[in-house]
Amino acid sequence: MAFVRHTVPPVLGGLVLGWGVLAALARSAEAGCPRHPVELAAAGFARTSDAGSPPKDLASEPVTLPDSWRERRPEAGGLAWYRFSLDPVGEEDADARRCGVFLPDANMNAAVFVNGNWIGEGGSLTEPVSHNFNRPLYFSFPSSLLHGRDDRIDVLLYAYADHFGRLGPIRFGSNAALQPEYEWTFFRQITLAEVGTALALMTALFVAAIWIGSRFEPVYGFFLGSTVAWAINSLNYWVSDIPMPHWAWDRLMNGALDQFAVFLAFFFHRVVEVHRPRTERALVVFSIAAVLAAAFTPRPHFAEATVVTHAIITMIGAYVTILSWTHRGRLGRGEAYIYLGAWALQLCFSVNDLGIQAGFWTGLGYMLPYTVSCMMVAFGSTLALRFVRALREARTLNEALEERVRAREKELALQFERHQELERREILGRERQRLMREMHDGLGGQLVSSLALVEAGEHTDAELVSALRDSIEELRLVILSLDPGLSDVSALLAALRMRLEPVLQRRGISFRWRVGATPTPTRFGPEQFLSLLRIAQEAIANAVRHADPSSIEVATAVSEGHIAITIRDDGCGFREPKRRGRGLGHMERRAQELGGELVLDSGPAGTRVEIRLPLRT
Repeated sequence: MAFVRHTVPPVLGGLVLGWGVLAALARSAEAGCPRHPVELAAAGFARTSDAGSPPKDLASEPVTLPDSWRERRPEAGGLAWYRFSLDPVGEEDADARRCGVFLPDANMNAAVFVNGNWIGEGGSLTEPVSHNFNRPLYFSFPSSLLHGRDDRIDVLLYAYADHFGRLGPIRFGSNAALQPEYEWTFFRQITLAEVGTALALMTALFVAAIWIGSRFEPVYGFFLGSTVAWAINSLNYWVSDIPMPHWAWDRLMNGALDQFAVFLAFFFHRVVEVHRPRTERALVVFSIAAVLAAAFTPRPHFAEATVVTHAIITMIGAYVTILSWTHRGRLGRGEAYIYLGAWALQLCFSVNDLGIQAGFWTGLGYMLPYTVSCMMVAFGSTLALRFVRALREARTLNEALEERVRAREKELALQFERHQELERREILGRERQRLMREMHDGLGGQLVSSLALVEAGEHTDAELVSALRDSIEELRLVILSLDPGLSDVSALLAALRMRLEPVLQRRGISFRWRVGATPTPTRFGPEQFLSLLRIAQEAIANAVRHADPSSIEVATAVSEGHIAITIRDDGCGFREPKRRGRGLGHMERRAQELGGELVLDSGPAGTRVEIRLPLRT
């Protein structure tokens, strides 16, 4: 028991101490991820021709990222190692079981190793090399790959000679902290570009239908051309493993971008309705030159040619932006602001990308992909605005057309009524003509013959002769009222004068005529003309029979919507003015039937009979 009491405690203490050492070593091996991601910009650089694992001892030269091959080694191309030494982590993320390496800017492709262990690559590192110049790369790995001392990260980069080979600073940290950064960068640089391209393709299909439906209206054709050119260029955001050699692919992409700018300028000329043949000829010349430059520029000078053509398309973007401001009055108010904002943003994106290509800055990465989104928003918004305006105009036009149709229908109805009235009058006219012929040739002839026989007899009856003469005059009066050519009061009175003036002159009565142009009351027909004739004839007959006048005057006047026909004589007047016989009663009744009134004024100086008729009944 004594042996156990004195031996067991030292053994247990040794076990506890050994367990503590092992636990400490385990923690140092697994807890290598920094709590906050760190940026690594200092590296050792060494070119290589081997795409295998990095050598443990790497003879390298120190470089500071971003490292642009076009500036430091323009003729160099192929594979190269970038070695980053990891300093001891100050504050560890004890819960991190995975770490990550984030490459925001690698041109053209890269593979990453941690302590000689491969953790991932962006695709093929042999021709055709995967195109990752515009997309971030991210690789995660278990923290157990870190030793806690002398840790290193090796990046194997493939860059093309005479191109834009480059590696920017990389970021190292826990997977939980770095992966959101990568996902946001990928969304901003790639996903949004893909969405914009998908939107562009759908818009292109829609615009193509409009273009064909509009019988190839140029404005839609040029927009379609710019959209197709951009869709070709944006394949860089959809395709990483390209289906052809790098240089053929790059020439195709850059040539499409140049044509996009040319089509865009042609499109906007049509939008603001400017006619600039010299400018468009210059654009055509640039378009042809850009195609030739993209196709035939030798590789050592291709990057410079690309920068030049991109500078020109940036100037085209500036021209379009200025055009949207100077000609904003030719657009709707909303359209002007939309286009101006879209082209201004496009100009900023183009300048940013040109600066990256020229090596002036790294910026936020390539932003030209947002250009097509600006275009789609601008064109889609203005197309929607014009569609709404067209709907309003169509609605207004429909309302105006409906109003015109209603007016036309009303006019046609009136014309139909007039046509029916003319037909009715024509029928009545023919019937009157027939009645006039029958009355004149039949009854009129018999009355005249009877009068001639009576006057030729030995014992002439004066009353019979007078009755026959009155019948003939009455018949003539009726025939006169049925005359189709008698359509107004002036003509009626003129016809009455022609018949009565010779009779009055034979009796020694002078006939004064003061009848001017007299309007005819509405709805006057043969019946009304006959009633008016009988009133006038009765007034003149009464004056001849009872007043013994030396003159009779007929006059007309128009005032306050009425016409007045006055028959005045200078006879002795009525001896009994209050007595009204059947003749005066008939005259008053007829005047009332015509909608007017009869005014009688008789005295020693003569008698005045006035017929007042309203012009509208």
